[in-house]
Amino acid sequence: MKKKLDTPTASTATSIPTGLVVNKGTEARIMRWALVAGISAAVISWVAYMLTGTWSIPITGSLSLARPTIILSFIFGTIGFGRLFWELQSNQFQAGERDVSKLWVRWRDAITLSLVYGVTFTAILGIFAYGIGQSFQGLLLDPYISTVLVGLSVGVFMYLILSGAAEINTNTLIMMLSFVLIGGVFLSMLTQSSPDWWQSNFSYLGTGDSNRASALAFNLTLIFGGLMMLALTEYVFTGLQHAIKDDDRLMKETKVNTVKIAFVLMAIALMGVGVFPYEANTIYARLHNTSATLLVIIFLGLIAFLKRLVPSLSREFFIISYVVSAILLFCFYLTSVGYFNTTAFELSAFGLCFVWLFLFLKNVNLIGQEER
Repeated sequence: MKKKLDTPTASTATSIPTGLVVNKGTEARIMRWALVAGISAAVISWVAYMLTGTWSIPITGSLSLARPTIILSFIFGTIGFGRLFWELQSNQFQAGERDVSKLWVRWRDAITLSLVYGVTFTAILGIFAYGIGQSFQGLLLDPYISTVLVGLSVGVFMYLILSGAAEINTNTLIMMLSFVLIGGVFLSMLTQSSPDWWQSNFSYLGTGDSNRASALAFNLTLIFGGLMMLALTEYVFTGLQHAIKDDDRLMKETKVNTVKIAFVLMAIALMGVGVFPYEANTIYARLHNTSATLLVIIFLGLIAFLKRLVPSLSREFFIISYVVSAILLFCFYLTSVGYFNTTAFELSAFGLCFVWLFLFLKNVNLIGQEER
């Protein structure tokens, strides 16, 4: 009979936007799943080594220590993350702390966050494996030691990613969104084979003219970034209900929904930039440009009306918002007169929008926590 995860009591648990509670039962489940994943990975890697007749195994390479570790870590970690996150959310739903009618939201969040965390943790594991391989070049291991190391590595990976699933809250999601956007864009630039890409435009990183690794990193970064923004709506905008104060209930709901719709449209526009890579003289170019333009217009519009929509935000935040808008418009002017090229403007716009988005999410979340 399946053992149900312990449901936090009202006295110890906060609502899901503040964070999922890790209790004794959850921690035991995490360790058990990590143990099962480690043992399973060891068995699978042993079978693979035996079937291929490999007795000298390098740290990195086609048939190495790193490859089965990375592949199995991603598979077990992503599936495990999604399952644990779903079960923890289900407990919150059963406790009446979230709207049980939004089943599609639970599916969206579980799938999105599983993929984002799985890809991110696996990328970090890959970088670590590459560093170990470079440090111990020429080292060969036998199948016995390799099998043990694969099992241990996958087990540790599983424990870490499941712990991440159990401790998700608004702040960790904001930090993960920051890591995904910044890390993904820098990875795309680092893997770009053309040294003169910046003389074209920022979107060149995601085009067919770019090399495959760079384009994949760039486009997936924008798509996952948009999906994470959508996942954040159920966390951040619970706090926004407390941040917006208005005696008229209908007016309050209108303000909340206006900000929420703007945020969702920004997320969809960000995904659109990645889904439709810029290819000159094609429908993709028009859709790409439309998505990028829509993103900037909504961003500036939200800032322009933010004082009226969410007046409880701090004066310092409003000042920063207006300064960001002014700098963005000034960068546009510098581009129109030829001082900035397209890449400079797009990088500036990306950086400014990201900084403002980070501050906005943090401030709305803090107001919501204080009011609760």
